[in-house]
Amino acid sequence: MKHPYHIVSLSPDGKTLYAAAARQVDRICLETGELKSTVVEETATRTTTKTGDKPAAAKRTKYLPTSVSHVRSLQLSKGGKYLLATTDETKSLVLLDPTTLEVIKKVQYPKRPSAVATDKEDLNVVLGDKFGDVYGESVEDLLKVEGELKDEPVLGHVSMLTALELGYDSKDRPYVISADRDEHIRISRFPAAHVIEQFCFGHQQFVSSLLINDIDPSILFSAGGDDEIFVWDWLNGKQLQKLSLREHIESYLNDAHIYVDKKGVATTHKEITVSSLQQIKGTPYLLVNVESTNAIVVLKIVDNKLEVASIFATDAHVISFSVAGNTLVTSETGSEGVKAYTITDGVISKAEKEIPFGSCEYEDDSELVSLFSTKSLRKRGEF
Repeated sequence: MKHPYHIVSLSPDGKTLYAAAARQVDRICLETGELKSTVVEETATRTTTKTGDKPAAAKRTKYLPTSVSHVRSLQLSKGGKYLLATTDETKSLVLLDPTTLEVIKKVQYPKRPSAVATDKEDLNVVLGDKFGDVYGESVEDLLKVEGELKDEPVLGHVSMLTALELGYDSKDRPYVISADRDEHIRISRFPAAHVIEQFCFGHQQFVSSLLINDIDPSILFSAGGDDEIFVWDWLNGKQLQKLSLREHIESYLNDAHIYVDKKGVATTHKEITVSSLQQIKGTPYLLVNVESTNAIVVLKIVDNKLEVASIFATDAHVISFSVAGNTLVTSETGSEGVKAYTITDGVISKAEKEIPFGSCEYEDDSELVSLFSTKSLRKRGEF
């Protein structure tokens, strides 16, 4: 069986689709559906080293079963010069040429990457890991790294890093905007990231999505395990709005949103998890998907506040989506391929084409990447 694309990402002009299935990345011409190039992530051989009880005992290295390293994120750099992929088992950041998928550089980090961002000139990369550390490196320095990165992190959170952005003030000075599993959003100077400029407090659950307003970069949108989308004046740490999604997507929630505890007791409350928050570049429209639903919520920015413009029901649950210009692509459960929609003035039209999934095959469900994993960031008070 073909593995569905668990990540889709469009080029800014909407002509090229980058898509990840397990450990494979494909580059596809959206107009023709032609597969242009493919790159496959290597497997990882894990090792453990044991030392005998006696001082003279030789070290013994045990080779554990080979594990598959999956692609966990896939995005174009802000300047469009690189396609950035992060992997889990090999704990790597891979810089790819977006025109060919040729590997420019692969850098292994000490811990598994969980979020990555670049500056607008594609000169610097910031990367956060599952232990809360954030590394800031120039691309020039990354290209010189051999093996594992040895540099120290530029900042750290006390819990897993879940989202990163690089923002700029009115004088074009850069800041790292970092979010974690503990509901925190921190604003730090860059590259002097030890200087904390501000915090944005208000979330009650993990933050999994950060988005800087393309029209007014002083405005930040954030979302995650809460019912609401938050709007911030991020440099001043001021909350401008909380827009609740529940009343708009309640009818799309299902049994997948009911939490069952370790004793098998189900809650009556259905939990909301925002899996993706994206803006149509140069427009006041944002697109939101709540994990494990078949709804794409279109929001409109009006005077730095959000309002619901429309809701579009897809044929099945959305695994991943990407938007560029008037083109929206989705990967959905039960589909044979990626669907391409047209969006005009905040209204999504019926799918015009379907592009078959790539050549990545799997034999049983154990080989599938977890398709709806954002909700696992939610903390539970169980013992």
